[in-house]
Amino acid sequence: VRASPEPRRAPSILEPPRHVYFTNDTGVLLSCATRGDYQLDWLLPDNTVAGSLAGLRRVLANGSLELPPFSAEHFRRDVHATTYRCRLRISSGFAVLSKNIHVHAALNIPWEIHVPDEYVMAGNAVVLRCVVPPHCADRVSSTDWFTDDQINVPHHLGSKYQRLDDGSLYISGVSPRDRHNAFRCRVRDRITGTLYTSLYFGHIIVTEPKGGVRPRMATEPRTRRVQAGQDVRLPCAAHAWPVPSYRWFREHHEELIPLEKTSLWSRARLLGSGLLNLQAVRREDAGRFVCWLNNTVGGESMHFTLIVTEPISVRVKPEVVRTKTNADVTFECKVSGHPIELVYWVHDAKVVKPNERLKISEDGLRLHIKNSQKDDQGVYQCFVSNTKDQAYGVSEYLIDVSEGRSRSPGNRSRRAPFARSTHTHDTDWNFTGTRESKPELVYWFSEQTLQPGPSVSLKCVAMGHPPPQFTWLLDGFPIPTNSRFVVGQHVTLQDDVVSHLNISRVTEQDGGEYACVASNSAGKALHAARVNVYGLPYIREMPKVTAVAGSDLNIKCPVAGYPIESITWER
Repeated sequence: VRASPEPRRAPSILEPPRHVYFTNDTGVLLSCATRGDYQLDWLLPDNTVAGSLAGLRRVLANGSLELPPFSAEHFRRDVHATTYRCRLRISSGFAVLSKNIHVHAALNIPWEIHVPDEYVMAGNAVVLRCVVPPHCADRVSSTDWFTDDQINVPHHLGSKYQRLDDGSLYISGVSPRDRHNAFRCRVRDRITGTLYTSLYFGHIIVTEPKGGVRPRMATEPRTRRVQAGQDVRLPCAAHAWPVPSYRWFREHHEELIPLEKTSLWSRARLLGSGLLNLQAVRREDAGRFVCWLNNTVGGESMHFTLIVTEPISVRVKPEVVRTKTNADVTFECKVSGHPIELVYWVHDAKVVKPNERLKISEDGLRLHIKNSQKDDQGVYQCFVSNTKDQAYGVSEYLIDVSEGRSRSPGNRSRRAPFARSTHTHDTDWNFTGTRESKPELVYWFSEQTLQPGPSVSLKCVAMGHPPPQFTWLLDGFPIPTNSRFVVGQHVTLQDDVVSHLNISRVTEQDGGEYACVASNSAGKALHAARVNVYGLPYIREMPKVTAVAGSDLNIKCPVAGYPIESITWER
């Protein structure tokens, strides 16, 4: 009796997850494997081989990559917060790549969190924020809220209190007696499981307006990304008197349609005055939502952009191809998931560049080889990704042995070695297959007016490639060199760049127009809004300004204080 051999299958990789989290006192071990014999290399984002670095990184005898425990002062972004890939050369002489493996090392040091006081006019809604250190923001797995007598707020105090998706606490219909309440937050570190509680209580400062106040937004517009099937909450809150009415719309072909007249209405709930809850979102729910507020003094609107994602999965058909030379071969990339932002092909661990014989369809999902040659055989992978997710499919192409000896590890001298390859990509591609793109702001701070004393945190979030760097300006000039002004920046798990400008103990002289500028080699993006601090008028000293003759010159008056009735210029 003879057993039939198993059908040939394309190679597959046992690899780490796309994101790997660890702390500096534990380290991490990364391993890749496939069937049969193979040689394993680890690659950096620039496609060079990751070697050992004393005390920071080790390549073990079995090919695994170890990042051992390290002290805080030895943290290196290019080692502990970067992207690795494993490349496996298999016995046939072909090579296969893993997905991008993002490592995120966290320093295991205590967090200091706090709840800032919030001002609100009676009858309006207010949002309390649990502020964690900027570099820890993406490590928060859950947020709980408690009163000063340790009552869990959302669980026991009724529907007036709702926890938002980012952990903030939305309180609707604030009344004067709410000024007696105090709130504390507690967060859990997703990596270590440690619980941290705010040291001090945050308070709601309820004000009594003396006249009509036009609606002024207390929350910021933002883009929300949520996976299909999950719920999402969109918070709309404002300072206004009389208390405004709220109405939600969905934008469709530049037309605003009342939400109650859309198919979404059956899955929508209004929690409190302006909090919209969408249940079990679907892919077709993606789009722009507008909250409109109106009272007898005026109106205001705020928009949210909803992105609905579905996990990406990829298969390449056919999975195994065997032909003679001079044949025409077509590979198709079968993709499900959303959104699909990038598709590229890899042949034996190198990005495929179209030429006269190799053609890639406009949508990137079809690779056609005309008049195939021996060098065309190997492992083909179709990589599909967006900013959150990545997947690939694999196919193996073999030239029939009747046309000559198949390629083996010993006859690869005709080809340049893969490690430290001299192969270069197009100037707008990097190794991870992404194009350079100008920064795009996906979150920004809004204008605010406040009394002197509390701390202020301004936040901007941008996406782009290469990851943008932020600078902050006050009235067009660099922010003051003052210990009360602290700028922080970090990269999220989704490769967004988050920058904070924190101002402690704000004074009337800190008022002005603040701007965040996100820049990379492809361009820049800017957002500016005023921070008004009640107080007497004050003009900061203006630095010297250099201009080119014949060009336009715009200079902002660096004035603080609020309200300002008029500004005049003199020469």
